[in-house]
Amino acid sequence: MIARFAALLAGCAPDPGPAPVGCADPAAREDGWFDTIALPGEAADTHRFWGAGLAAFDVDLDGDQDLLIPGPDSARLLINDGHGGFADGPTPPGDYERAVGASVADMDADGDLDAYVSRWGPPGVLLRNDAGTLTDVTSAAGLAVDAHAQSSAWADVDLDGDLDLLVAGHGPIDDSGDQIVIPGPGDPSRLWLNDGSGTFTDGSARIPNRMHDAYTFVVTFAALDDDPVPDLLMSNDYPVWESGLAAIGGPAEFAVDAGLGLNVRAAGMGLAAGDWNDDGVEDFLVPVWDRLEARASTAGVWVDATEALGFTLPPRTETWVGWGAELADLDLDGDLDAVVAFGHLDVASSLTAGGVESANALDQPGLVYLNEDGTFVERTAQIGLDWRGTSRGFVVTDLDGNGFPDIARRDLDGPITIHLARCDASSWIAVEFADPVAAVGAVVDLTTNGRVQRRTVHAGGTSLASATAPRLLFGSSGAHPIDSIEVAWPDGASTSATVPGWRTTAVVDR
Repeated sequence: MIARFAALLAGCAPDPGPAPVGCADPAAREDGWFDTIALPGEAADTHRFWGAGLAAFDVDLDGDQDLLIPGPDSARLLINDGHGGFADGPTPPGDYERAVGASVADMDADGDLDAYVSRWGPPGVLLRNDAGTLTDVTSAAGLAVDAHAQSSAWADVDLDGDLDLLVAGHGPIDDSGDQIVIPGPGDPSRLWLNDGSGTFTDGSARIPNRMHDAYTFVVTFAALDDDPVPDLLMSNDYPVWESGLAAIGGPAEFAVDAGLGLNVRAAGMGLAAGDWNDDGVEDFLVPVWDRLEARASTAGVWVDATEALGFTLPPRTETWVGWGAELADLDLDGDLDAVVAFGHLDVASSLTAGGVESANALDQPGLVYLNEDGTFVERTAQIGLDWRGTSRGFVVTDLDGNGFPDIARRDLDGPITIHLARCDASSWIAVEFADPVAAVGAVVDLTTNGRVQRRTVHAGGTSLASATAPRLLFGSSGAHPIDSIEVAWPDGASTSATVPGWRTTAVVDR
């Protein structure tokens, strides 16, 4: 096993080009943490699902993350200049009418990241990346199947060394008078097993019928037990039909497990995953129709910790309909903060399927909850994040190379908004992977001053219909050196190494 580490410049920004605003200045964030860039985008004809998500990954292989913007009726590729500036690149091939969002993974094991775009009704689009050129290989791969799809995620389900694809099935609804009616099962979620030769086999029979019947927004691969087979968590819409569901993965099928505490009976519309209590197990935050649901791990199960952790919402007149969510260390103090998107939904009836009033504000702000000694406190205004609109999915990742987490988000009224984080003197280190296939599902432990921070690599399955490259960002509130980085690979192998200091990018190889 070899650990290879590539260090960026010791300063906050890469050369060439100017350093970001306030770089290495301790007071740089006193009047706000972000500089905001708004790019024109395509507006959706209704505030529903298409045009919900985006993906951040290095399409042109120049070392920074570009943005794939699918839907609502076309697709755009925004090329990063390395400093958080974006310009239109080649138009992605394929049909993107009512495209919802995207996930990214190295599906052909050639070292670069490919993308899958889900669509509302027609078949999704599989884009193979060949040294910076995207090709539509949907039909050749055997994926040209109609479905009302939402998010997608990747993992090695059958443990054969390549990445399989899971696509969340949702579905159309009816109304009866003044109330939404669920007419029957949603479109099934589909599991596509990667054959390793550019084609996929339908493995959906591994998924229990309850999961197929659900109206699912987000499918997440997670480690809910100790074996190497990925487990599954679903954030499901319309809980009067089917609650959120968790299932343990086995050699031939997934089995729903109601005893885990993760079958959340709420209109789940997004999902965030991360270890916010430092116990070595991921916790989950689910935005729903009228509240947030936080599930914290304890003694092998997950308990409702929403109130105890401080996840409250403003009045309904402001923020009500939750969508994407992510856990990320925005202040680089070593623990995970929460970012949640909210946005207007065009409703078909005055009452939801559960009989709740469906009216909701046209303009809703996103919220940031900072982790302050184990309690999450809403600090959106205090950090100067001006986030209003009709949001759905978003990504949190470093887009301008300064080591600090940025936010890129969609708005169904058109704008693509990028919040570039100002950098101060905080400590940070990014962990990347030489093998993007082996990275998916890997768990990275960073130890500094006796404290262990744990992060898990997901390939889609968090936020909502949005995804980033396999890259993890760690921070520290002190000037203590990094003691070690340990990577536990999905197959049980491990890589251990010590790094020289902060403000670097560690590229870990098997």
